[in-house]
Amino acid sequence: MPRVLALGAVAATAVVLAVPATRRSVTRVVASARAEARRRLALFRADMAAREAELRTGLLPTDAELADARWRRTHRP
Repeated sequence: MPRVLALGAVAATAVVLAVPATRRSVTRVVASARAEARRRLALFRADMAAREAELRTGLLPTDAELADARWRRTHRP
């Protein structure tokens, strides 16, 4: 029974894609979905870059702080 259903689904897909109008419609939907995925990925990457930059400025020590820590290590009382 599952094999018959799988063959039927493949056959139905082949028939649907054989009709040029349906094929164009499917192509348009797939292209639109890919464009939306690319847009969302670009937004995600920009958001992650902004978060990383914010973390770097907030968490990493400045050059002055590093120099002060270096001076304290070498000039302990």
